[in-house]
Amino acid sequence: MHEHSEQDELTLEFRRERSVRRAAAILEGKRRRIKADLKQLLAHISLLIPTSELSGDRNAAKLTLLEDAAERLRDENFSQLLLEILRERK
Repeated sequence: MHEHSEQDELTLEFRRERSVRRAAAILEGKRRRIKADLKQLLAHISLLIPTSELSGDRNAAKLTLLEDAAERLRDENFSQLLLEILRERK
């Protein structure tokens, strides 16, 4: 009987681990898609920002504009993700 209880415990732990791995794989896929969408948005954001308003180094000015905008979102996690992607693009 003690053996049966130990096997049930192992089975439960195995199922839990399998569920955790499945959830992690799903979350990782979603994170990759979100990052890809944000990268695409940031690549095309120049169409939304009039370049005549930017003086000097346009890339640096655009980066500063986007950083300022990210700070105003009031969503620290999303802002950090945006800033991370912006810095990757430099």
